[in-house]
Amino acid sequence: MVCMRRSENDSSDLRSLRSATAEYCSISSTSTVTGHTLCRTARNGTVSGLPPCHVLLGSVKAQLLAAASRSGANSRVIYQIRRGYIITVAILQVLPNKQYPNKLASRIRTSQPLHHIQQMASQKALVVLQKGADFQVDSIPVPVPKNDELLVKVKVAALNPVDEKIRQFGILFETFPAILGFDIAGEVVKVGEGEVAGKFKEGDRVLLEGGLSNEYDGFQQYALADAHTTAIIPDSISYDEAGTLPLALSTAYVGMYNTLPHGIELKPFTAPGGTGAYSGQAIFISGGPSSVGQAAIQFAKLSGFSYILTTASLKHTEHLKSLGATHVIDRNLPLEAFRAELAKIEGLPKIEYAYDSIGDVVASFAYALEALAPNGKVASVNPRFPFESADNNGKQLARISAVKTSPPNVDSIRALWGDLTKLLESGALKGSRFEVLPGGLAAIADGVKRFGQNQVSGVKLLVHPDETA
Repeated sequence: MVCMRRSENDSSDLRSLRSATAEYCSISSTSTVTGHTLCRTARNGTVSGLPPCHVLLGSVKAQLLAAASRSGANSRVIYQIRRGYIITVAILQVLPNKQYPNKLASRIRTSQPLHHIQQMASQKALVVLQKGADFQVDSIPVPVPKNDELLVKVKVAALNPVDEKIRQFGILFETFPAILGFDIAGEVVKVGEGEVAGKFKEGDRVLLEGGLSNEYDGFQQYALADAHTTAIIPDSISYDEAGTLPLALSTAYVGMYNTLPHGIELKPFTAPGGTGAYSGQAIFISGGPSSVGQAAIQFAKLSGFSYILTTASLKHTEHLKSLGATHVIDRNLPLEAFRAELAKIEGLPKIEYAYDSIGDVVASFAYALEALAPNGKVASVNPRFPFESADNNGKQLARISAVKTSPPNVDSIRALWGDLTKLLESGALKGSRFEVLPGGLAAIADGVKRFGQNQVSGVKLLVHPDETA
């Protein structure tokens, strides 16, 4: 028999597996259980003396079936899964002392016969086994959609600077192995139960933001989607263009329209009376060419700002003005020269709102703070640097986290995604320019390094997971 146990911790030693056998493998708690662990992958990587379980994933059927057949009729092969990833496989020998008690039947969670294991679907994914480890392509099970979820074949996944920071430093993710990728465009291949999921059908072209959980992120060939924050891609927009949008839109929207300390409290354009509400007013956006900056410029236009100022390399001026920017200022100017450029803008009202889409304390944030009037509100994508309102003329800082499942963000992000398809159809929102990296998921490791080498400007880097060798 092959048994599966879901685990949220590292209690995967043999003693723990023995105690779990009664519950997960239909074995009496009075039976004598002996055995040995074949492999184990812990939160912080491999365990001394044992091979890591990730080597089993590429041939899970053959490995588990072979182990079961060699073990005999009284054996149990038990494997544990955390976040869709096998972390332990052990062979246990069961010597019954007396008949299995019926009263334990209700405690049995999962008992999977061999034919079910033989039918497990697998896919390619880019995995980080532990903090600081290299990206590597591996095989993992294809997830199954639950209530109000969709299973999406990932046609496009986009790279972001945060991907490399997560790999190196383990930020945002508490457990490993981890799958990253927060921008996804793809095709619905299975629809889960539920009213919201029922609005979609197999074959729909959709875009969505990843969810900081392995089964929901984009660096794999199939991912789960929360139907509440998934939108249909209009026919006029390609998978590639759609793949540039999800995380940037959510980040810009939360920072601009959520309440302090999560956003700068603009009236949402998705609410009645919100479109055009800021006519005659000014907003400053640092880092216009970034994907978040481009989204913020387009949102500012929808909100009706008459003056939309941004910083950029001047080669991006024409493109940023096509999105709605009214003034593009050289991002390389020292602060004194930057201040002089602001003074040259005829009729410029005081700037009460600013958005830092880069998060560089001494550059992009310094520009935003310099442009902002006393008592104004500034949002930054960098939530970690120190800031005191009393030391900055009463200016108030919103620290942005665009995690869609975070309670302060849920209503705000769902409001945006509920209107997203019609905003794309109307042309009110456009995707970023992009570059497709050849080689599928294997291209991501080198691609994310380009962010740290300042080799990405004004474009979104994309991969097509189905091109993975």
